[in-house]
Amino acid sequence: MESLAPGDGEVQQPGGLKQQQKGGGRKPKAPTRPKQEQKSSGKKPYQNDQPSSTKKSYLSSNITTSAQATGIEDSETFTGMLFYVMKKERVIFAAAKNLDALIKSIEAKYPQREDGQDFRFRFIKCGLTKHSLEEHIQLIFDDTKNHSLKGWSIFPHITPCELKRRDIEMFGDTYHAKPPTLLISVIASPDAEPSTLNYPVPIKGIVEPITLNIIIDKATKDNTATSETTADAVVSTKEQSKDTLNLSHLNDIFLALVDNEFTSKKWRKLGLRLGVKHEKLNTFEKDYSDEVERRVEECIAEWLKTGKATYKALVDALKKIDEIAVAINIEKTFIK
Repeated sequence: MESLAPGDGEVQQPGGLKQQQKGGGRKPKAPTRPKQEQKSSGKKPYQNDQPSSTKKSYLSSNITTSAQATGIEDSETFTGMLFYVMKKERVIFAAAKNLDALIKSIEAKYPQREDGQDFRFRFIKCGLTKHSLEEHIQLIFDDTKNHSLKGWSIFPHITPCELKRRDIEMFGDTYHAKPPTLLISVIASPDAEPSTLNYPVPIKGIVEPITLNIIIDKATKDNTATSETTADAVVSTKEQSKDTLNLSHLNDIFLALVDNEFTSKKWRKLGLRLGVKHEKLNTFEKDYSDEVERRVEECIAEWLKTGKATYKALVDALKKIDEIAVAINIEKTFIK
């Protein structure tokens, strides 16, 4: 005869609850739990058994953790800035994390400019990594509107017209002295209408999309270009007569470049900016293939022979090849 479980008159039910058995007789065997259930019977209830309020809190916690893992806070902001260089019929958009650093760099490269609107923005997150390849700020140009303008031509130099977040964040480090920029040409014919251009440019890729307006007065544009050209001619004439350099200045200039850590591998770019002929540069490269500093020296010497060499011309050339720090130091040392 089969023995009964302890506690006559009670039947063990699933879940560990006991129920009083009505009447006598044998008690049925207690249902045997699967091994997995038996092992977990002493642990806390499964998550799905928790109240709905508890589950909501758990999910919220997971979302917060994922966001923190990116290292990017929603409050991380950047600055975008529009400025005008009308002598070159150009509008330039630049962006950076540090507005002061951005303005300083722009002032060094474009001293004759007019500042436009600046604004703060945040990128739309496209992933969990800090430098997501997809995060960018984009300027939208409407070809339909462009064609409807009489005598005005507005076109970006790159399509799509956008800056990547990773490029903006790198500005200011050792190898990225120049802020990332977008160039937009604005050309007006003599009969351009309206006389004042107000061209809206929607901006996408940011948390709060805005529209940036390119505003140019045709009369101001023409006058600015004329006056700047005249002023440059006057300054150039004075420099050539008063501050012209020659081979006696070679040692001072070469040592100034070395002391200020000029990037020697940019010697060819510097030579081209200074007006040294391409054939001469090729000769220096061939004759001094293993002596890059000698190439720099010969390049400067060739420039000094032209009779048009000035410290201002050297400073301008250095700025144009992004040797900003070198240019500033030479300017402070030699230009009174």
